[in-house]
Amino acid sequence: MISVAISRLGVVIKIVCESLVYGLFIALIPLSTALVVKQAHGREWKRRTCVIMLAVIWTTFCLSTSLWISTFAAVVAKIRSPFGSAGTTISNIYEMTNALGRLNFAFADAVLLWRVWVLCHHAQRGLLMVATGTLAISTVSVIATAGVRLAIIVLPAPDDGNNNHLTTLINVFQVATLVLSFSTNVMSTSIVGYHALKNWQDIYRSYLRRQTNKSQRVVVLIVESGIFYTIYVVISLVCTFIRVPTGTLGDITNKVLVHIAGVYSTFIITMVSIQGSISISALSNRQPQISTSNEASRGVQTLVFARQSTLERSAQSPGYDRSPTMSHGRPGTPDSMSTRSNRSSWKVLTELVKVPPIKTGDIEPNEVKPEMCIV
Repeated sequence: MISVAISRLGVVIKIVCESLVYGLFIALIPLSTALVVKQAHGREWKRRTCVIMLAVIWTTFCLSTSLWISTFAAVVAKIRSPFGSAGTTISNIYEMTNALGRLNFAFADAVLLWRVWVLCHHAQRGLLMVATGTLAISTVSVIATAGVRLAIIVLPAPDDGNNNHLTTLINVFQVATLVLSFSTNVMSTSIVGYHALKNWQDIYRSYLRRQTNKSQRVVVLIVESGIFYTIYVVISLVCTFIRVPTGTLGDITNKVLVHIAGVYSTFIITMVSIQGSISISALSNRQPQISTSNEASRGVQTLVFARQSTLERSAQSPGYDRSPTMSHGRPGTPDSMSTRSNRSSWKVLTELVKVPPIKTGDIEPNEVKPEMCIV
């Protein structure tokens, strides 16, 4: 009787823990779906990317939903049963959905690795290739787990009714999946964290000024969520080896991890939809320098920021050529600018202030009045 009560208590704790994370998943789904659909316009490749992201979001949500429903059904069946048993059919469905739900691990790792490739494809390519390899092996491990579980359900039981060797194989695959998922997340998060650390001074200054840009916030959130997810994977891996009367603590933490993995992948996709495509170079707040020709820059400086005449300002500019030049068809005036330089200056000014062009030939250089300049 005590063992039945403990078994019931175990499944109740399990469904409560799952419900907390699954409820968060339900709240996140409408937001992420709306943001991805909003981004699904423009070029063909962008629409295809949005379709893939929607497929990942809803696939992980369906896997989490099926696991939660089967867990809830098993809880109800065990509570109603006088012997604390859920029945063969419900137990088989529960175990199968549990095995398939681990595909969320692969989806979470794949989404994270995808963002790392986009952000840091120019560096650490060797480490990225290793992370891609561990992702592929962990995906194979999840599929193998589901295949062995299906074999236990479909194939007739041995004469002694003992499937311990297949159960042991499933346990090995489950532990391997956690280890490989941990490795993939550590490598992926470390790559993003390394590049974020290189730009940490800019991020920290922006944080103090409360002027962080979207790229900085998204990268910081990816690193923080990656650290949290990796820590929970380690906890779940350790709990797999801690025995309790109803099995192991991993029976609870691994089920919750299925939902956390779904939330994690959806969260990253949501961040991507909010911010759009970013690169690691966007972490810095340093503004690029805009280079212009010397003539144009001297002209803008003369006409926009000064009340002096054009000739006086130009004479003060470094690199000004004082040699005699042709001006307005008259030879050899040392104090005059070339006609070409004047016209270039007036062209820049008219483009900036949006006024009709003025013919420089109608105005003598020394006749530029202060009201013609913009202060």
